[in-house]
Amino acid sequence: IKLDAPVQTYLPWFRVADIKASEVITVRQLLNMTSGIPKSIGQEQLAIVDLSDLAIENNVRALAKIELIAPPGEQFEYSNANYVTLGMIIQAVTGQSYETYIKEHIFQPLDMQNSFASKTEAQQDGLAAGYQKWFGIPVASPDLPFSRGSLPAGQLILSAEDFGHYLIAQLNKGIYQGVSLLSPAGIAEMHQPPVATSYAMGWEVQHFQNVQVLAHDGAVPGYTTVMFLVPEKNMAIAMVMNTYSPMLGFRVSRVPGNILRMLLGQ
Repeated sequence: IKLDAPVQTYLPWFRVADIKASEVITVRQLLNMTSGIPKSIGQEQLAIVDLSDLAIENNVRALAKIELIAPPGEQFEYSNANYVTLGMIIQAVTGQSYETYIKEHIFQPLDMQNSFASKTEAQQDGLAAGYQKWFGIPVASPDLPFSRGSLPAGQLILSAEDFGHYLIAQLNKGIYQGVSLLSPAGIAEMHQPPVATSYAMGWEVQHFQNVQVLAHDGAVPGYTTVMFLVPEKNMAIAMVMNTYSPMLGFRVSRVPGNILRMLLGQ
C-alpha cells in the first residue's frame, strides 16, 4: 500500500458525494484525518450494530452520500470513517478479514496472547464488564453493543500486559523482543504530523510544558482508554477504565494525563 496513492487504487468503488474529490483522496489523508470526511458520519456509524462479514464494507459504501467539509488535504477533522476506510483497504489488499489481519500481523508478532478483535472472544477470556452510570450509580453492563463495522477505528481489546508490548514496540523503533513489526522509518513517519496539524497517523502530538508527548484516547460503550508515548524519556503510559459516560467529564478523562505529569515531575 502506497501512502500517497488514491484510495480508489485499492477500492475502485470508493465514493463520497463529490465524484472528483473521490478520485483524489489518498491513503495518507485518511491516516492524517485530512480527507475532508466529516466527524459526524463516523459518530453515527458507531451506533450501527452490524456483526456481518460485510460490516466494514457497508460503512465505507455508505460514504457515497457524504458531503466533505473541505477539499481533500486542506483541513483536519477527526473522523472514525477515515480509519474504517483504511481497514477496508487492508481487507481488499490482503484478502483477509480485518480481524484476522490484526491477529496475524500485530497480536502474534508482539506476543499479545490476551488481545482480541472480537468482544465475544474477549468475554470468553475474562473481559472486565463495562459500566454505565444510571442516575449517578455505576451499573455493570456486559451486553453493551459492539460495532464491528467501526472496528478499524477502535474497540480492540487488550490486557494490560499486552498493551505494554504494543507501547514498547512504538518506543523501540517498531521492535519487540527482537521481532520487527514496522521499520524504524515507518515508525518515525507514523509519529510525525504533517505541516499545520498536530495529528500524525493514529497519534496526536502534544506538549506537556517543554516535553513532547504522543497521545491518543478513545471511548466505546462501557470503556475509556488513554495512552501516551514520551520518546525523549523512553516512557509510555496507558490507562484503561471500564466505564464511559459523557457525564464523566474531566474528573476521569484527565486522570491519565495528570499521572503522566507527575511522572515527568510537573
